[in-house]
Amino acid sequence: MEMGNLGLGATHVLIDHDTKCAGSVEAVFESQAAEVKRAGTRASNVNVCAERWAQTLRQERLNHVLILGECHPGHLVRGS
Repeated sequence: MEMGNLGLGATHVLIDHDTKCAGSVEAVFESQAAEVKRAGTRASNVNVCAERWAQTLRQERLNHVLILGECHPGHLVRGS
């Protein structure tokens, strides 16, 4: 890692509740004297809700509009 080459080390590490490699990742950082904390709570439906919101936005708002610039999509989402 580049931090190791510079003589820098992690003192705190925030990880999510992903279970793919949680134990091994924690062990690596704890062996380097870093404090490992789990961030947030498990929310299994967050992605589903975000996808549903994006689909509704596309169907009800953006399918009937010609985007005129970078600021225009933000204006449409706010509804102003």
